[in-house]
Amino acid sequence: MVTLVFSTDSSFVARAIRFFTRSRCSHVMIGLELEGIPVLLHSTAGGVQVTPRRLWFKSNRMVDEYRIRPEVDVRAAAEKLGQRYDYVALIGYALLIVAWRWFRVKVKNVLASPGAVVCSEFVLELDRGGDLIVEWRGLDPERTHAQDLLAICERSPGSFERV
Repeated sequence: MVTLVFSTDSSFVARAIRFFTRSRCSHVMIGLELEGIPVLLHSTAGGVQVTPRRLWFKSNRMVDEYRIRPEVDVRAAAEKLGQRYDYVALIGYALLIVAWRWFRVKVKNVLASPGAVVCSEFVLELDRGGDLIVEWRGLDPERTHAQDLLAICERSPGSFERV
């Protein structure tokens, strides 16, 4: 079973992400088992990595979790292990959210780096084109944040089931 796991913590960065995205969560991860061990595959400080769930939730709070109903292949995401985290893109996300809220102008995240990813951009590697998860069709990975994915899960019982 492959899931989307949404979490947050009390850090300044997590609080800022929740503020700008008006969300309960600040992070999204891929939940799965490796050799029977529950792990999280995600992009966080330090880059794309695998973290045992028990370790992650010692210092982070679970917001929600959804099973992905279509059979997705995690290999495309796993191939990104070790890729850098896109710290600068976080500033770009704030700018594009402000541009939309204040001026109703859609802008590209010009600060996004092609060689690094944030958590939501990484999770979209499960089905980049939306071929399996139809609700992901048309999503721009550089404009999509964890709250967008949580909202899709909440309203899409065909592709996602709450765990």
